[in-house]
Amino acid sequence: MFPPPAPGLEIAPTEEEAIAFCKGRAYKGSKSLKPIPKGFIRSEATRYYEASGKKFVQVTGYFNREAYNLSSTDGGGQYGTSPARGFPHFVALVEPDVERFCIRCCQEKTDCNINKSHLGCPAVIPELP
Repeated sequence: MFPPPAPGLEIAPTEEEAIAFCKGRAYKGSKSLKPIPKGFIRSEATRYYEASGKKFVQVTGYFNREAYNLSSTDGGGQYGTSPARGFPHFVALVEPDVERFCIRCCQEKTDCNINKSHLGCPAVIPELP
């Protein structure tokens, strides 16, 4: 997940400065990764999808904006420039106003839609069954 570089900042103006929050031990020893603050993630669903030549992994869920002092009026923003290990394409949205986040890492660019961020997570990265 990619929040602003410091608590209380808005998403869109700091998209180029976002930091990566990681779960578990992924952040240990890394200067660029930070642990997810306690109480930040409310729910999450991780899915790997492979069918008809499509391969991607995604995480969708909800967070507690107060755990990072995010604003209830911040409509959020999109990140789509940092590939993940094994996936050359990436898109992520953080929406503090509705306390929702979504991340998708894709093999094919067409599976990581970066042109509809104004429609939010349900349009860009729909939840999978």
